[in-house]
Amino acid sequence: MIDMNIDSATAGSVEPSWIEGWDGLRVLHVDGDGDAALVLAPLLVPEAQVTHVATLGAAARAIRAQRYNLLVLDPDLPDGDGAALLEVLKFVDQPTPVLLYAGRDTVWPGATSAMLLKCSTSPRQLWTKVSQLLAAGERHP
Repeated sequence: MIDMNIDSATAGSVEPSWIEGWDGLRVLHVDGDGDAALVLAPLLVPEAQVTHVATLGAAARAIRAQRYNLLVLDPDLPDGDGAALLEVLKFVDQPTPVLLYAGRDTVWPGATSAMLLKCSTSPRQLWTKVSQLLAAGERHP
């Protein structure tokens, strides 16, 4: 059994508790719905460190502070439109793949690597898409 630390109040870092100085894959999950973090994180730990944040502001700070291998984004955030994060990624020059994982059908042509609807996506489909995007990112640093 893997012991995970889940603390949404403090940037929501979700990682195996035995990892210090993590240098593996990092996923930033930006979603105002804390329950969504409880779906994604267990699918990826211990292969990746998953950081969950619930607001646009917290996500922008996280992107400026750390490089991520994947951004999983629900654009409906309590403090703004998640599309603003795409500009933050450009500003910090991070070629990070973006998975739009949304509660409603949202189209950003050419702006994201993939899109999944929460209501019609199983945990297995989510894991498969995230794994594909992480693998593609490893081939194209």
